[in-house]
Amino acid sequence: MGKTYSVANRKGGCSKTTTVGALASGLNELGCKVLVVDMDPQGNISDWAGFNTDGQNTTYEVITNRCEASEAIYETKHYDLMPADNDLFASETELANAIDRYEHMRDALKSVKDDYDFILIDTPPNLSTLSINAFVASDGGIIVTTDTGAFSTKGMNDLAETLAMVSKKLNPQAKVIGILLTRFNPRFNAMKVMREVTEKFSAYFEAPVYDTFIRQSVAVMECQMESVDLFDAPKQSAAIADYRAFVAEFLHNESAKEQESEK
Repeated sequence: MGKTYSVANRKGGCSKTTTVGALASGLNELGCKVLVVDMDPQGNISDWAGFNTDGQNTTYEVITNRCEASEAIYETKHYDLMPADNDLFASETELANAIDRYEHMRDALKSVKDDYDFILIDTPPNLSTLSINAFVASDGGIIVTTDTGAFSTKGMNDLAETLAMVSKKLNPQAKVIGILLTRFNPRFNAMKVMREVTEKFSAYFEAPVYDTFIRQSVAVMECQMESVDLFDAPKQSAAIADYRAFVAEFLHNESAKEQESEK
């Protein structure tokens, strides 16, 4: 049975979607079966995958119990995808009065978990019902991405408080397993300061900062605009190389945890 991970930050522009797509593709290259769940109503990762949601079941139908998870999963070149679009915004209102409103996605994914080695959830840039659904479903934990240029102490504190609530009341595994620095330039003193600040947050979350950091690169934006997977890009930039290194680090860390738990 595969584990589920969310990639999160309270702010937008922190490379959550890029990290989900790169991690999914990289794990697929290494022989893993991966499902990406788009829980952002903006549908950015669905767009990046070139998926047209017109007339198709999406995360909205799944989280509102209109269809089974398996009926909203589609094959893409590198991973399976449960897509999303603007319809997902309506789920916030529809779930508002449900007693189990935070548990819908976890329950929906139970029927497909055995089909995958990893399930990766792309979360919205807020701490809404959708985000909490993602955290409750994440028995593998949470990866926090932070764009050093948009770092927000308040945002990280809010995220930490939300995760503490979810971990205490709904899912003990909803804890940060690592912090990934993105759009990073180690040559600038300001960036060095940001890494130091982030390391303080890692102590607060009781989670490490990944050794890998993702350097700034226009190649990533070009791939997303052209619906090209990072690892299919004709030009291999520094950021793409960094994401390959991150995939390897993530897999090493999670495999080590698995081996430790089996002792």
